[in-house]
Amino acid sequence: MNDVLFLIGFVGLGLLLGSFTTALAYRAPRLIPWAFGHRREDASQGVNISAYRSICPNCQTVLQPRDLVPLFSWIYQRGRCRHCHAPISFLYPLIEACVLLCVLIAAVILGWQLKLAFVIAAVPFLVALLFIDAQHMILPDSLMLPLAMLGAGYQFALQAQAGLQPGPMLMNLLIAPVFYAGSIWLLSAFMTKMLKRDALGFGDVKFFAIAGLWLGLSNFALFCLLSGILGVAQGILWNISGRGRAFPFGPALIVALYVLLLLPVAACGICDWFLLE
Repeated sequence: MNDVLFLIGFVGLGLLLGSFTTALAYRAPRLIPWAFGHRREDASQGVNISAYRSICPNCQTVLQPRDLVPLFSWIYQRGRCRHCHAPISFLYPLIEACVLLCVLIAAVILGWQLKLAFVIAAVPFLVALLFIDAQHMILPDSLMLPLAMLGAGYQFALQAQAGLQPGPMLMNLLIAPVFYAGSIWLLSAFMTKMLKRDALGFGDVKFFAIAGLWLGLSNFALFCLLSGILGVAQGILWNISGRGRAFPFGPALIVALYVLLLLPVAACGICDWFLLE
């Protein structure tokens, strides 16, 4: 019974976070505020509407709670806006389903522990970044910053539990992201010179730094190996689909980070300080 309630609770949480993630994926690449909005006048409706309220991209109608039930609203309305009947992209329910799946997998694998809270909090930003990079080939800073803050908070909490002092904590938090970002930046510069074209975007370099915050030094080689394998597979599929040779590397990095966060070895970031001593 407890297991059933456990899963039901995380299904509800996953659906709520899925709805939040669709807003992130739509707004971040369009520079629309998602965390703190401003108010604007809507002359057609004669009311003030918060910029962070969800609206139909076609008719601009402010969506009500019944329009925003994750997965079910899209299915019930047959993929169309309830107000103007314009088609609603299938990406919305796809994103919501991905978030739900990621939350459930993390809950089942990690169980009740501090790490689970941080991973679930990171899922909306990871999934939104994945879809944004796949569509627009950008990794917005407005989503990378919260992800970095969560990673720093996660490592800080682990190191506090291990009894480390503030000085060593800060040193450990700084070393891993600098090493990750510096290493991949040097490799990218070398590959760019060899290939005569950009090998990696600066957004990818920043994501490496974020991965360093989450995973720590001890997981650097594993992260590079897994993201490299995923990147090669993604590049082959991207080329086969006729989209050209240039492809976003962000999705491979994001999937690699999520997978490693679910593995016991990813929890060993706390060991980095002791390795450095």
